Amino acid sequence: MSISNSINELHKLYDKSNQSNLSKKLEFKFRFIGSSLGGLIAARYAELYPERVDKLILLAPAFEIVKLWDDLLLNKETIENWKNQNILYFKMGRGGHELDEGQFSAFKSFEDGIKIEFLFYKDALENHTEFPKTKCPITIIHGDEDTQVPVSSSQKYCEENKDVKLIIVKDDHGLSQSIPEIENQISTFFNN
Repeated sequence: MSISNSINELHKLYDKSNQSNLSKKLEFKFRFIGSSLGGLIAARYAELYPERVDKLILLAPAFEIVKLWDDLLLNKETIENWKNQNILYFKMGRGGHELDEGQFSAFKSFEDGIKIEFLFYKDALENHTEFPKTKCPITIIHGDEDTQVPVSSSQKYCEENKDVKLIIVKDDHGLSQSIPEIENQISTFFNN
């Protein structure tokens, strides 16, 4: 998995959807709701294909993912080991991120951690911007208690993109306490 692979899959989905709408003479545009990495991918897709995206709702988008990993999780030795062994096992939880103690030994189950290939990091570092420049309307909802993707990354994004609406809620990265607010924003944003 990588950001580029995800964008390619969205590209295929758009082409398939657009072909079915050609006979009806309808113009098809995506409206994305993306959370965390999905938010970054949706914004990057909108940057690359602005004519294909109408609106975005981003939930705690993983802007600055490479910087976040470099600053909080990785050191040069870990990155070099990851590069050499191609796999990094990574835990995500309500308290934030952590690498397993062995860093490169398998977890017993998916619940214990996820396997990330080095290609993911390399692709994000070499091929994608930390803050995609988009032209469509965007609403971002981000928790002020998010320890996985700091709300400051969304605030920085909004400073550079004045048309973006940022809603900060009292919640963590999962935004589970903010479902009613998210539903309300989706309904309002997509129906206007």
